[in-house]
Amino acid sequence: MAKPTHIPTIQELIELPTLETAQISPNGRFIAYEQSQPDWEEDSYVSQIWLVATQGKPEPRRLTFTPNGSRHPRWSPDGRFLAFISKREEDKASQIYRLALVGGEAERLSEAKTDVQQFLWAPDGQSLAFTAVDPESETDKEREKTFGKYQVEDEDFKYTHLWQLTLPDKKQRRLTGGKQFTVSSFRWSPDGQKIAFAAPPNPDMGNFEQTQLYQLDVATLRLEALTPAGYMTPLYSPDGRFLFCLQIAEFYYEPEKPCLIDLDSGKLQHIPFDFGENIQPLIWLEAGVIFSAVKRTSIHFYRLQPESGEITQITPDLEDGWVSFAFTGSVAEDGRFAALIMDNASQLNEVVLLDLENGDWRNLTNLSADAADWQLSQPEPYRWQSTDGTPIEGTLTKPVDFDPQKKYPLLVAIHGGPSWVSLQQKLARYDRRSYPLPLWAAKGALILQPNYRGSLGYGAQFQAHNVRNLGLGDYDDVISGVDTLIAEGWVDEEKVGAMGWSQGGYISMFISTYSDRFKAVSAGAGISNWMTYYVNTDVHPFTRHYLQATPWDEMEIYAQTSPMTYIKKAQTPTLIQHGREDTRVPLPNAYELYQGLHDMDVPVRLVTYPGMPHGPRKPRQSRQIMQDNLDWFNKWIWDEETDVEKRPCYVGYGTKQQMAELVHWASHDTADCRLFSATHGLVAPDTDLEDQSGISTTAAALASTIAQQLKALNCSKLVLYSAAVEKRPSAQTVLGCLHLAAAQIGGLKVVHEEVEEWGRE
Repeated sequence: MAKPTHIPTIQELIELPTLETAQISPNGRFIAYEQSQPDWEEDSYVSQIWLVATQGKPEPRRLTFTPNGSRHPRWSPDGRFLAFISKREEDKASQIYRLALVGGEAERLSEAKTDVQQFLWAPDGQSLAFTAVDPESETDKEREKTFGKYQVEDEDFKYTHLWQLTLPDKKQRRLTGGKQFTVSSFRWSPDGQKIAFAAPPNPDMGNFEQTQLYQLDVATLRLEALTPAGYMTPLYSPDGRFLFCLQIAEFYYEPEKPCLIDLDSGKLQHIPFDFGENIQPLIWLEAGVIFSAVKRTSIHFYRLQPESGEITQITPDLEDGWVSFAFTGSVAEDGRFAALIMDNASQLNEVVLLDLENGDWRNLTNLSADAADWQLSQPEPYRWQSTDGTPIEGTLTKPVDFDPQKKYPLLVAIHGGPSWVSLQQKLARYDRRSYPLPLWAAKGALILQPNYRGSLGYGAQFQAHNVRNLGLGDYDDVISGVDTLIAEGWVDEEKVGAMGWSQGGYISMFISTYSDRFKAVSAGAGISNWMTYYVNTDVHPFTRHYLQATPWDEMEIYAQTSPMTYIKKAQTPTLIQHGREDTRVPLPNAYELYQGLHDMDVPVRLVTYPGMPHGPRKPRQSRQIMQDNLDWFNKWIWDEETDVEKRPCYVGYGTKQQMAELVHWASHDTADCRLFSATHGLVAPDTDLEDQSGISTTAAALASTIAQQLKALNCSKLVLYSAAVEKRPSAQTVLGCLHLAAAQIGGLKVVHEEVEEWGRE
């Protein structure tokens, strides 16, 4: 087999399909799965539903084709129908649709006034339960009409509630309402008579730990509270007599505790359980509760015996790791096989059929084939000791032609959380949304992704090891990993950089101001000042848990762990990236560090993204974020000049006098200017063209010529200026040719400006 040589582009990384969920049919014969890819024109990620058989040669086929996408596939209990959520042309909100497996058009089932968020089939298949945010009330409409828009903090919430949709008559019935709680997750009882659900008192993330469990009698709407505040994730036993749930930990850094509720007596008790990690339950079978949990650099599936607390690992310990989440999986009716989404160091995310009895598995898709010729290094576990002797592990990615006798640039990519983990993944979400790590590995860099103290996968004590030690302890874990690699003789210590998002952005900001060991830093959505964070964030308990104080109780601990405290020591060139609608780590954190570095004469670049929350949600955002990071580290680590900043290109299709005016407009707007030539593509605006009556070569050939010219121009968008199409119909042909050319270089935006009085004296 030939050695892969293709180095993927940022565009190719983003365009690789992402699998979101795998739902196995009740009889286990088919798996419906959700596959997402970018729509560059609409600047969105669009999911469609695919189907693959579990027996014979897998041949996936696409089931849905709607422009806005379809998601959340769920099988009817008899396996005859597949229901899903979609928003089609005539829909004002996302609705539930049903597709017969034998064929035909999808049928809309719901008439929700706001987007359907999630739904579940009733066990008898005669109804569905779903959640949706309450629509705007008449009182709210009148308030806005009278006073305009305003919002009262801790009062103006939008509540999510349960509805039932009966299929014979397609009638919708509200099951819960009011402002007592907002529904987050729910389950039908095996007999279909009740629904257990988790609900915090309101949508404020700061009140999440007050989530309670309730049980609703569907026929009578009788509601009973099953737990006090602090419980979530309900799961019925197969016989419906018990409810499995998780007790929310007192502090963010502690694992949740699994519990059992006897629904006859109401007795609530803890399951004897000393696992030391958060768990994600999938289903309660006769053989036990199936759940996923982090184990070092993998995420495995396990079986828990609720009575004894005995735990058995189901998925195998592969050398390349195993990464699959319970929330993306499902189990067939007989409890034997599960459908999962799995990836690891040697394969991209694939639909996998897992035998829950013996752990055997096989891939049913082959998305990895799309990257078969890509030069991708495999991450492997790497261990070292931190400054205080704490054992630390992470993943290390080496260049494909790694030579231990050579020294390489080192880039440290730091995960968020802190309750998260870097995993053995061939292409993680980081690689395809924020940081083009594969491009740097192909360029000859080592990539270290440390699981610093507080990370998941290493037990409860390790998760709590950063309490009152944020930043300082994290930095020790990172720099000790850097020093260990330097001691190996593998690292050019003059070429070390660091990057990260969220908590990883915070640690990167800490490195920026605290350390002189790094040549460049990129901080995405990071915390520069814990005081600033505390008063602005939507999760106020975070610092109260990790720093064990409010700023008013102990300002010293907030200062000690804040990057801004060390701003006068700062000397590392820093790129800051932040969403303008980020409520988790609000924007003032970015401005504070930016101004501080600016005052210290440290090279700094701040990029903010209108409409973006705590991370990129749109493909163009990801493309810009990744390109900026690529340019930043190429400049400061590899001493490469960054590309000239992209700017618009004005294309004229008119007379000499009109072109002279367009040149003036372009100069005023800092744009490039070109004249459209029917034979030569885009030429200098003062070129003398004899015949502009039409395109003399094929549109495809001319578009290819223009595409090459656009690459050299490095423009941000194309703007065609011409007379109105009705006055000059050939302008429509020119516009089409420009669209073809733009598509060849990744979907460059093309705009047509029709100018009425253009070039007149």
